[in-house]
Amino acid sequence: MCYARGLLDSESGVLTFPLALALAAVTAPETGGLAVRVALLEVDGPASANDRAALTQLLDDALTQRGLSPVREPAPRDCGAPCLEGIARRSGTELALRAELATAAAGWSLTLGLFDPRRPEAGVTQGAVSGADLNALGAKLGAAVDGLLAPALALRGAGPGTIRRGLGWGTPGLILGGGLAVAGVTLVGAGSWPFIDRALGAAEVERLRVASASPAELDAASRRVSLAQQALSEWGLSALGIGAGAALVGAAMMSGAAGE
Repeated sequence: MCYARGLLDSESGVLTFPLALALAAVTAPETGGLAVRVALLEVDGPASANDRAALTQLLDDALTQRGLSPVREPAPRDCGAPCLEGIARRSGTELALRAELATAAAGWSLTLGLFDPRRPEAGVTQGAVSGADLNALGAKLGAAVDGLLAPALALRGAGPGTIRRGLGWGTPGLILGGGLAVAGVTLVGAGSWPFIDRALGAAEVERLRVASASPAELDAASRRVSLAQQALSEWGLSALGIGAGAALVGAAMMSGAAGE
């Protein structure tokens, strides 16, 4: 990775390259092809400069892996909602993300804050990650970023929710329902044929009798009626019932899936 040197030069003396591997292994939700620009403030806090730079890079990578477009910005001191809104407006971004890294005897802690100009009433939404070292911190970073981003992405028609709607019941439901409806209509057509053939055969018998046709012609027409009645009894009625039910179920499935 292009930032491996920066991660390995951390003043803390901790080998943080596995941190990048842990973050890369996290499955990132797609954003449905929507390129959301995020103002990423350089990580602030009392931790060393190299450690802050390493975490800034990891946050940058986490956003990029999730289909977002991070824009690096310097971190003003005590940057609250008005400050983040100004940064987002000035940088032409839709979101602003800040982070503060601190170390203590118990380990490391990273505090995240996200501001969405479309939801100014929500202020800065907070997230926190802690770990014994940078590697442990990085293993939890992806989930924290996802939690912060979810409402903002949903507001923009992106994120995991949109994927579930697009690839969930909707499309398969239309395909399965349509196939079932077509199969049902086909069965109804096949089951109806003995009815039609019996009626045609009966009309032919009556016509031949009126015309004083030969016994052989009458026998052939009567046999046609008998065969049609036999087919109707053996499979025609069953095909009609199953086909009608399948068509109705398929239509219901398509109607339900169309609303997904």
